[in-house]
Amino acid sequence: MSQPSPLSAARHRALALRDSGDLAGARRLLTDVVESYGPGYGADHPDVLGTGRLLAQLHREADDPMAARRVLEEAWAAGERRWSPAEPLMLAISFELASVAEELGNRHEARRNYTRVVDHGPDVLGPDHPTVQAARRYLGLPGSPSPTGSQVPPATTSGYAEPTVTPPSTPPLPPPVPGGVQAPSTPTHQPPGSAGSPSTPPPQVPGDAPEVSPWAPSPTFG
Repeated sequence: MSQPSPLSAARHRALALRDSGDLAGARRLLTDVVESYGPGYGADHPDVLGTGRLLAQLHREADDPMAARRVLEEAWAAGERRWSPAEPLMLAISFELASVAEELGNRHEARRNYTRVVDHGPDVLGPDHPTVQAARRYLGLPGSPSPTGSQVPPATTSGYAEPTVTPPSTPPLPPPVPGGVQAPSTPTHQPPGSAGSPSTPPPQVPGDAPEVSPWAPSPTFG
């Protein structure tokens, strides 16, 4: 079993802080983590993108959509250099960007990002996926009814599931070397059309936490 990455462990700790009522502490933690570990992993690494997405959700819960938009725009700009817009994590970021733009009254940006979800989401997530249905409703397109005939409202910021991007899976971290510095590792493979493989992982963040399930519909903090 592979070890959880330092960024994954940090996301778990941030969620624990948020659940205990310390939303400000959770935001500070993830902001520091992204700034400290992003350069080592690479801004387009799935762990970095997923951490940015969670940070944006926490900003929105703190009623700071401008900060959320800034984080999401940076994540999208970094991710599009390496990943297809049809990757599940990129679709999740597009949906979050559209939701924030809608909240801020920027209909042009909302439509552009919802259109990405409509264009790529049905083939990747399925036509009945909640994010696809919400995007279609915003754009005024006829929806594809779900098997139960129910309509799922647009998801905002009420929870978080660990994102995955395929390919590739995140390689396990090597064991620590004396002095607490993580030994370099070489990714075993990289996605077709990749501009380069992820950078060497930075030092391990103390505290292990089990991985969360793969990316699901854009969740909601409740």
